[in-house]
Amino acid sequence: MQILRPGIEYLLDTSHKPTPEGFHVTFCHKDVEGRFVNGITSEEVMKMMVNRYQHLVNKDPSTENIQALLFMKRAYEAITSRNYNKIKNRNEHSGNGVSVQATEPKS
Repeated sequence: MQILRPGIEYLLDTSHKPTPEGFHVTFCHKDVEGRFVNGITSEEVMKMMVNRYQHLVNKDPSTENIQALLFMKRAYEAITSRNYNKIKNRNEHSGNGVSVQATEPKS
């Protein structure tokens, strides 16, 4: 993995040999002028990883994969709770009459 812009942009290795090719990942973020730039979310990455490890556990269970799956599920719950609380707090303190719908996280 190459970190192109910490916390925002990455180049993931797609082979076991060093090449300039890879899978480019950009997370949603704000640019220098504060405008939203579309990209992938942490939630989507976590959902993908949970799905991947659920598949591995179903196919060939191992203690390590089961433990990893449980930790990833907990991480996903923490991230979705963080976002729910962030939106909820923003709505409570904005005072501008604009509201964003906060969806209760699923456990």
